[in-house]
Order: sequence, then structure tokens, then C-alpha cells
Amino acid sequence: MAAAMFVDLLWPILLLLGIEHVRIQRGATRFSPLDFCDFPLFPGGGPKVGLGLWNSPIATIGIESAIFAISILIYRDTVKPRDRIGSVAFWAFVLFLAAVYIASASGAPLPSVRALAYVGLAGWILPFWAGWFDRHREANA
Repeated sequence: MAAAMFVDLLWPILLLLGIEHVRIQRGATRFSPLDFCDFPLFPGGGPKVGLGLWNSPIATIGIESAIFAISILIYRDTVKPRDRIGSVAFWAFVLFLAAVYIASASGAPLPSVRALAYVGLAGWILPFWAGWFDRHREANA
């Protein structure tokens, strides 16, 4: 989990250290109010690359929801719960992630970049939560 989230875990730290920069600006894209003003892939800037999905809310929600659902199905089908924690904590995790996504996609933007960074730091709990319920699951035979 931490490997898959590594950039998302590192990003708020880089924001707080002033290494990374973002502006919160309504209308920056049609999906997100985040304007990444210092996000170079190469030294000196270089070309910007990406699919531009944040300018299409329907495509963004569709693709991200499909990836989320497929990931859940793959995990569910490859491991089974050994006990109640392995089941309940896993599904609570799934519901929590879905609720956070819905809230962030439909809620008001955070008041400041500093608040955004601190909320991002809360993401560090997710790998530990996933590790906890994963220890209560085992590979399907």
C-alpha cells in the first residue's frame, strides 16, 4: 500500500518544506481546484505530460472509480479473511476510501495549501490500516 501511495505520501511533506508548490484556485480544472505551479518532470521545466483528465469530471470519476473497483475485486479474490478483523476492517477501509473520494470530489476546497498538506499527511494512516487488516487475511487456496 505504501509503495502504491509513495508519491501521495511524500507530496504533503514536500509542500510543507516548500519544495513543492500548488495553488488552490477554483476553476483551475473542471474537477479539482489544485493548480500545480511547480511540478516539473525535468530540470528546468520541460514539457507537461498527462491525459488532462481533471478537465473532464465524468472521465476522471469513471476511470478512477473503475481502477478502485478492479483493485478491490483483485484483492478480494486473491486473499480471504482469517477472522472478523480481516473482513470488517477491510470493508471499513474500502468504505472510508470511497467516502473520502466522494467528499473531496464534491466538497469545498480546503482554505489553504498548509491545510491541504496537513490533510495529506493523514494519508500516512492508510498503509498501517491496510497492513493491519492484511495480517488478518490469507491467500486463497
